[in-house]
Amino acid sequence: MKKFLLPVLLSFLGYWVLAINPLREYTMTPDKFGISYQEVRVGVEGADLNVWIMSDSTAASKQMTVVIAGSDAGNMGFSLPYARQLLSAGYDVVTFDYRGFGASSDFEHHPDNLYHREYIQDFTGVLQFSKTHFATNRTAVLAFSMGTLIASSGYQHTAYDALIAEGFVLSPRSNIRRTHELNGKNLKLPEGYADDAAAVHEIDVPMLLFSAANDEVTTDRDARAVVAMKTNRQLVTFEGEHLRGAASLGFATYFEKIVLFLNYV
Repeated sequence: MKKFLLPVLLSFLGYWVLAINPLREYTMTPDKFGISYQEVRVGVEGADLNVWIMSDSTAASKQMTVVIAGSDAGNMGFSLPYARQLLSAGYDVVTFDYRGFGASSDFEHHPDNLYHREYIQDFTGVLQFSKTHFATNRTAVLAFSMGTLIASSGYQHTAYDALIAEGFVLSPRSNIRRTHELNGKNLKLPEGYADDAAAVHEIDVPMLLFSAANDEVTTDRDARAVVAMKTNRQLVTFEGEHLRGAASLGFATYFEKIVLFLNYV
């Protein structure tokens, strides 16, 4: 299985394009990973979202649900290598697609936007659903790149118990400037983005951040600034580029750090 997971993970990394780029077709589904799952539809304001529920029913269950908030490209199929490892560690896992991604309802996205604020509604709707479905569990969030901004702002609407993040978006404006300097892209911000950018200061739960030393957009310096805000935040810096934490550290080390962190939540 590990030999299979790495190529899938690398395909996910290669799909990151610094712009909103949904993929409708699922090239990867839980059954291809040997994972039993339930597919449900979750209605939120203005959208109908596709959700996969993957439950750990073993004696090793941690009584915690991990909701995965994906990045700005692909669909939730690309998060399955992470879901597989979390399930093996005893966590229940919920993945979802933002509107316009995967089999979620249609949405006219703007590819030059850094994100859409509607994605925050999607995240909070799925989070509320997850907390109801796994009513006795605590809830953690695993977020990637754009998903870190979504999860930060979403916390203000629906709280959760812990946040694990990679490629953290601290300053949307800085990310736009850096992206332009890096490849000439002129990305845009939605109205109200300032409230989302400020939300990270209000998160009052333990946080574990994975930061790439060579990330030129969601920088290690930004990650260190986020961790320095409060005492219940931890940082793991790895040698590599954006969203390559599991590939650079190795699956075993990456998830050992996550499990150790969640053990104290």
